[in-house]
Amino acid sequence: MLKLLLYIIFMLSLHKMTSQNIDRIIKLHPKSKIIEIKSYFDECLADYEIKTLSETFNIYMLSYPSNQRNTLIGTECLNTIEEIVLTEKNLQKFNARAMYLNDPLSNNQWQINQDFLGLSYTWNVTNPGYTYYNDEIVVAVLDDGLLAQHEDITGQLWENPKEIPYNNLDDDLNTYIDDVYGWNYYLDTNDITNLSLGNWHGTPVNGIIAAKENNHKGIIGASPKIKILNLVKGQDLASIIRAYDYIYALRKKYNQSSGSEGAFIVACNNSWGNESLFPEDFPIWCSIYDSLGAVGIINVTASCNENINVDIKGDLPGNCPSDFILSVSNTNTEDDKVQEAGYGPVNVDIGAPGNQSYTISNTGKYQYFGGTSAAAPWVSSAIALLYSIPCPELTEQRFTQPGKLARKIKTYILNGAVKQTDLSSFFKSSGRLHIGSSSSMAINDQSDCTIETQITNNDFSLIRVFPNPFNEQINLIIDSPEDIEISLSLLNLQQQVFYQNKIYVQKGLHYNKLEGIRGLNQGLYILTLNTLSSSIRQLVLKVDDK
Repeated sequence: MLKLLLYIIFMLSLHKMTSQNIDRIIKLHPKSKIIEIKSYFDECLADYEIKTLSETFNIYMLSYPSNQRNTLIGTECLNTIEEIVLTEKNLQKFNARAMYLNDPLSNNQWQINQDFLGLSYTWNVTNPGYTYYNDEIVVAVLDDGLLAQHEDITGQLWENPKEIPYNNLDDDLNTYIDDVYGWNYYLDTNDITNLSLGNWHGTPVNGIIAAKENNHKGIIGASPKIKILNLVKGQDLASIIRAYDYIYALRKKYNQSSGSEGAFIVACNNSWGNESLFPEDFPIWCSIYDSLGAVGIINVTASCNENINVDIKGDLPGNCPSDFILSVSNTNTEDDKVQEAGYGPVNVDIGAPGNQSYTISNTGKYQYFGGTSAAAPWVSSAIALLYSIPCPELTEQRFTQPGKLARKIKTYILNGAVKQTDLSSFFKSSGRLHIGSSSSMAINDQSDCTIETQITNNDFSLIRVFPNPFNEQINLIIDSPEDIEISLSLLNLQQQVFYQNKIYVQKGLHYNKLEGIRGLNQGLYILTLNTLSSSIRQLVLKVDDK
């Protein structure tokens, strides 16, 4: 209780202090230095403060007392300094884009249990948590903190290898003391847990991405082997820019050192934003996403939780014009856009099934979580999983051309979407995320993948499916502990059945041939193998004769 009271008092005092100032974010010409223009501010303003937001991007915040004289003179002063190329207000307050659902269902990760996203295929063919070259894959979560002691998230957090915990020193010389797990820009400390109170929004977002697997507890994250770097944003744009600077520096250092320093951050999850805002009013903010993309970081943004066309009404950061943003809306079990979810065929890239996402709770237990805040983490997970596909050709350019690789990963995400006529007027991709489909496309686009397919259930093991892609024949290698009958089906991604057959498999390891698979259009299909008590599903790609 004492911790809670101290936290509330601190937040109130912080709000009171910042509300008395005018804050302007300024971006200098790349060759200019802030110290060189300080004399201009001395002439214009009697009392002011300059705070560095990003030396890398040459972005600073100028704060001065709010009064009529300063309002007029301060604006005029900024407009006359040639070294300042852009200026914008320090936006206050960002909306968490979540909706809690008190649904009494009990078995409850439908996105995974129904294999709605093709995760069983992706998990089976990837090297979870690492690239082919053994880079540890990291997803940054820019949110409001988390309950780090939750049983299903402990051990999943990225740890700074260059920082010695709790010695009160800046061991890695990045200006942050003891940033072992990230940084809290609200409190300006290394405490990403908010005095161990966690956060109602950040905790479930972390769970969707990377809750532990096979620990006999709770749930499983979509990408349970990767690491999460948590950054706690403040309620102003300045804190967000500082956080982006932090992850930019880590990934850039990783690239420049060929993986010996920094962190291999491939995505940043942003389950927050502000509607009714436009890029032309925030050019400094929007410019950062291209810089992050250039070092290899894709930013996943949640669209708003209102049934509005953001192309017309505005929304940031999703509408920022960058190739390295994936803007995500919310869909349900029927592949419909959720009613209270933003859309826009120009600026919203894809839908994802955030509706009724069962995840970890800030209470230390589990509960449903929804809204576009829950949709975005599925896409962040997809990015991480695609980087873990064991294809040398795919990730060999991670140091030298990270931006080109990030664009390629984004293309696989969009092209792998399950197309729906009803979604074509809502999303640029006309579809909903399908991680298995995107993984299959990425694999078939390379020439050097080392894929070992083996899926096991209680009755038998599917050792190999080949050729994949196929034309009119699929070969199966199955290992069974006894003689069994297996029913086979080929379905499209909308669950329509196009082929059915039965095979009788003898005890042991045997080769089985499926012939005469004709009349199928080119594209992805789900091969299902069913016995009376168990089932296996595998994605296969149909191609035409060349």
